[in-house]
Amino acid sequence: MALVTCRECGRSVSTEAPRCPHCGCDQPAHGAAPAPAAPPGDPTPSAMPPPVSAPGVPTAGAYGVSPYPSGNDAAMLPHVQGWNLAAFWFSWIWAFAHRLTGWGIAILLIGFIPGVGIISLGLSIYLGVKGNELAWERRPFRDVEDFRACQGVWRSWAIGFIIATVALVVLAIIMFAFAAVAKEL
Repeated sequence: MALVTCRECGRSVSTEAPRCPHCGCDQPAHGAAPAPAAPPGDPTPSAMPPPVSAPGVPTAGAYGVSPYPSGNDAAMLPHVQGWNLAAFWFSWIWAFAHRLTGWGIAILLIGFIPGVGIISLGLSIYLGVKGNELAWERRPFRDVEDFRACQGVWRSWAIGFIIATVALVVLAIIMFAFAAVAKEL
């Protein structure tokens, strides 16, 4: 078993692997160059924690300089795009947890202003559409799998919260209906 560099993410992957364990690329070894040998005792790039730097300062990661404050690889952005249910449903809480403090404060405060609270719905929809990209840019993750696992936990909580909310609304409707019938008797 030899190691080669994945043609998509540039990390080391086995020539026998059907998919890259880092980015999910099919047949990552097809047409890939041999991976450079790491000096003894040096951690492999996949085992290294993501680099952290001051906000606005490009971070030198295992594969070059990242334009994101998180230090995450910009080439992986297409692998994390898509709808983010948790960013939509838990908008301001999710924003604070993913280092989007300005978004969190804006959504929280706008929601309390009479007459313009609907704007927070628009911001929540925007977070649902762009949440994965914003999270990748602002919060450090070890790799795409770590990102998906983290967002999967958020999604599970959002689904659970939605189900609980719907159940409580249905229960309230049933209780009001029984109360109205009981009042007529």
